[in-house]
Amino acid sequence: MLSSKLEVKGLTIPPLFYNLSFQLNAGEWKLISGPSGTGKSTLLHYLINYWQPPAGTIWFNGRDITTIDPISLRHQMVLVPQRFFLFRGTVAENLQKPLLWRGKSFSWSTARDLLAELGLPEIAAEQRAELLSGGQQQRLALARALLLEPEVLLLDEPTSAQDEDNSLRVEKIIRRYCARGGACLWISHDPRQLERMGNVLHLKQGGVFHE
Repeated sequence: MLSSKLEVKGLTIPPLFYNLSFQLNAGEWKLISGPSGTGKSTLLHYLINYWQPPAGTIWFNGRDITTIDPISLRHQMVLVPQRFFLFRGTVAENLQKPLLWRGKSFSWSTARDLLAELGLPEIAAEQRAELLSGGQQQRLALARALLLEPEVLLLDEPTSAQDEDNSLRVEKIIRRYCARGGACLWISHDPRQLERMGNVLHLKQGGVFHE
């Protein structure tokens, strides 16, 4: 039986959400779609306790997130926002720093293999991250999050700058991440991607989900 990693109960953030509820289990992905302005990106920030909602509860591993140290929470539940941040420096530095801050070791060999799976086999460790294309930077940001091995990944349109082939690569890697016990909540506007991945929550005005 799958265990619940993330559970939202009665989340109310006027005028975006009213009594919004859903659950995300270990080993599961869910995609969120819906019109612009329905609060999809805002929702992801509430899930990591960036803001506290006026009503409703968000549970992570059976605990109210307001009782969890925010830094500890964000180590276990990692958000890759639409406007992600890369350090000025090399590719290796961008991948290594967050791991070192968490007391984890960094292996360029492991990172290189992951980058190759994301369609970046030519990227060198010493290459400047700020000189990569927008699509390459987006995949680098995803690779950095995956190397942290979080329990939950929150992705805000992670393939918006990708072509079809690279979108398929990202989908394959997320499927594998979930097969290993991770959980992923993923915003997407790509109808082909929504059809391929399934498990779609459609967010309507007023914060109502329907599957």
